[in-house]
Amino acid sequence: KALEERARREEERKKQPYEAAEPIPLISESVVDVGTGDALRSVKPGHWTSIVQSVVSKFDDLDGTSTLSVVPNESSVVPPVPYTAQALVSRRPMLVAKGRSKRIETELLIPESVERPYVASRLEFRNSHALVIPEQRSSMHVMPHYRYFFVVLAANPAEYGFLPLLNSVRPRWESDDGSDMLHYRVVLPDVARPPPVPSRVLDWTSVAYVLWDGEDAARLDPNQQQALVDWIHWGGRLIISGPDSLDSLRASFLADYLPASSDSRRQFTAEQLQPLQQRWGTLADGRQLDSLKALKPWDGLALQPRDANVDAPMAGVETLGFERRVGLGSVAVTAFRLKEKELVNWPAFDSFFNSAVLGRPPRLYYEVVGDAMAGLRTGWDGYEGRFDDAYFTTPLRWLSRDAGTKAGSTLPPLPPGVAPLGPGYPQFEEEPRLVAARAGGLGSWNDFSPAADAAREALSEAAGVRVPGGGFVLLSLAVYLVALAPLNWLVFHALRRVEWAWIAAPLISLGATGAVVHLAQLDIGFASARTEIALLELQGSHARGHLTRFHALYSSLGKTYDLKFDDDSAVAAPFPRDRNFELGRYDNPEITAFEKYDEVHLRDLSVASSSTLMIHSEEMAQLTGALRLTLSSGGAEQIDNHTGLDLRNVVVLRRKRRGEGFRHEACWVGDLRSGEIKPLPMRDFNYDPKAIPFEVEQKKADGLQNVPPLAVDAVLKIAYAFPEVRDPIHGMREETRLVARVDGTLPGAVIEPGVSQRAGAAVVVAHLAYGPGRKAAADLNRPPKSGTDEVLPLKLESQ
Repeated sequence: KALEERARREEERKKQPYEAAEPIPLISESVVDVGTGDALRSVKPGHWTSIVQSVVSKFDDLDGTSTLSVVPNESSVVPPVPYTAQALVSRRPMLVAKGRSKRIETELLIPESVERPYVASRLEFRNSHALVIPEQRSSMHVMPHYRYFFVVLAANPAEYGFLPLLNSVRPRWESDDGSDMLHYRVVLPDVARPPPVPSRVLDWTSVAYVLWDGEDAARLDPNQQQALVDWIHWGGRLIISGPDSLDSLRASFLADYLPASSDSRRQFTAEQLQPLQQRWGTLADGRQLDSLKALKPWDGLALQPRDANVDAPMAGVETLGFERRVGLGSVAVTAFRLKEKELVNWPAFDSFFNSAVLGRPPRLYYEVVGDAMAGLRTGWDGYEGRFDDAYFTTPLRWLSRDAGTKAGSTLPPLPPGVAPLGPGYPQFEEEPRLVAARAGGLGSWNDFSPAADAAREALSEAAGVRVPGGGFVLLSLAVYLVALAPLNWLVFHALRRVEWAWIAAPLISLGATGAVVHLAQLDIGFASARTEIALLELQGSHARGHLTRFHALYSSLGKTYDLKFDDDSAVAAPFPRDRNFELGRYDNPEITAFEKYDEVHLRDLSVASSSTLMIHSEEMAQLTGALRLTLSSGGAEQIDNHTGLDLRNVVVLRRKRRGEGFRHEACWVGDLRSGEIKPLPMRDFNYDPKAIPFEVEQKKADGLQNVPPLAVDAVLKIAYAFPEVRDPIHGMREETRLVARVDGTLPGAVIEPGVSQRAGAAVVVAHLAYGPGRKAAADLNRPPKSGTDEVLPLKLESQ
């Protein structure tokens, strides 16, 4: 009977004119649930995610729309964006030819506020809006704040099946409650399908690392290639496993970012691999791990750094690997294959992989003794209590989302009973522990980040209709009286029709009224205004910037607007005015649609009478060139602006290492127009993170403007703040950055219908140069393979 029922359902399915698969997150499409064999559908809350869905049209061409939304379990109502009256859905066109199948890729924001999210899919005919098939719902697997994707792009991804077993990926974390401390969801793609990486970098925020081994670069389409390059510049780490990969990438889109070149192949014998053993096979107490055994020579490359000024030896081993700083991120390459069996089985491999390959701090292993929390644990050396902190598991940093955020919220001290592993272990000092405070971790869409709060403050002060001052009123009245009496009489006296002046008087009054309304930009009873505060972040010599806009729309009467973007990388959502708004218990939210057709729109923005609606949008802005640090013919530092933007109040600020801290230098540049080059007479500077550098010069420059600029001091303070030293990956890096402002609204976003008033300002932050990242270091000890193995101790003096 079961077989008959299955056959009957199959026959019914074949008769259906349309079919659609369940919506699945693109990146995790190849991540399989071990229990069911189905796609795990992993998502990170607070991140924009590319969702794919396959649609089949059997008997005719299908012209429709696909609408995706995130709903809670057992609910069909789309919840509002927190602290707003709007709910967000994503919509795409759906054009499927007869007898064909098509994959539809839609960008969807996974809200942090929904604990058990389901993606609801609604497929409709474009003209009738009737359902093509019944609405579908797919449950999503939510990743915790510290977990990110680790994507493998390889000719044979299955050869990297060992990655999920590494302590670097799944740390040792034993406890009676069965808690799991998985740091990365490893993606081993199906090579029969296109690479499962998004076409827009703002959908890459949940990806921490990409490992490249033999993948054909041409399999990535141009949008995916651009997204990967953008991702690297904002902190992503691309790991290239040589030797075949390096050869194939020389003529690819990654050619300019490769850290090393090679003219010849070479064989690595056990003796030639000894530097690796010496660097990583020695523990902090001097004990030696088993040697790296190369039973036969490894095939590899003779590497040479491409540029000694920007390349650094990878992990302190001169000839075996190099890495290159690319913006905030990096590209690392090894002279040998990372999948060599002897390498993977080497006892020090996981320590090498954690710090040399991933660029993370060294670890230590300890044991917790007790009832509920007993077991072997993993910790970061020097960062007790922060092992589940996203600052350690992703190198990406987005200024508008992450700048100024604390490494985590305070938790109680470690409970009593924490004991060292093996003889000679010290006790941990009891101090507040830190964990990531946001459900989405670093890189998540953040409406209450310090940058968002600063922009909200500036918008609240600037938004609304600006009524003309008293001088305008007096001037308008004087012009009106002159036109009504003497000028009116003189005109008709010259025409010998003085009596017509009485007829013209009311017409002059009406015309004057219209002129005043037009000049004041006030349609009496229909006033509208748009205010925009933007933050543009640039990385190195990259001619693209991460542009975050915070918009405020005001209307004196209720009106519905659309926000249109020129660049298809844009994403947008309603932005809360504060944390005080709460939708009524029986009120339904208004649906706002994020649409990607030929153009990108945020539609159905309903502004109530005499109120303000706020919007948060982000995009990758294409500039005409970059801001560059160069040297004059005399060897003096100078700044070269080819961005196409005229910059005001330009300040260049630099921090340099001095012992365990920093010293600072700065320079006031003033105006820097596009195409202009100016010298940088840097001098020592007393840096105060709570103050605005050169505030006197900035106020003086603002006073010379014809129109007073918008106040963006709170945003400027965010722009001038360097990463906290408690950031384990970037906190101690040297950096030279430029901060400036651009008055007015930046092009690329248009409100439809138009508004009567516009005002805006943008703060530009250009990270001109970075110093080296943290030095790789071996773990302090290693965990036992079984309960009977000796755990190597750590000397007290090493702490």
